[in-house]
Amino acid sequence: IIVVALTNTLELSTGEEKSRLLLERLTLKTKMRDYAIKAINSLAIRKVLLERKPHRTADIDKADQKYKSAIRKFSFLNHSYKAMAPQSTDIDRLVRDAEELKEEMNDLKEKVD
Repeated sequence: IIVVALTNTLELSTGEEKSRLLLERLTLKTKMRDYAIKAINSLAIRKVLLERKPHRTADIDKADQKYKSAIRKFSFLNHSYKAMAPQSTDIDRLVRDAEELKEEMNDLKEKVD
């Protein structure tokens, strides 16, 4: 009985599960933004170095490495983010659109009659 009670207590309801997924997605979005900023900064540093100090190849290579690292991490997080997206979103949207179309058709029928 204790095991069943604990299992029922620890299981997340549908709303709680959606909230948990939303929080995880928001966390991933924040991390993605940070890596996007790092990638843009690295590109800006690289551009400035190429324009002003093209002989500093070590620094340019370091900026390239930082850019590639940030893009890899961003891509990984983006893939994880997309994998967490609710699968029923598109279906729900289509159902809503179909219901709206049905209502509009009924309105038009009433106007014609």
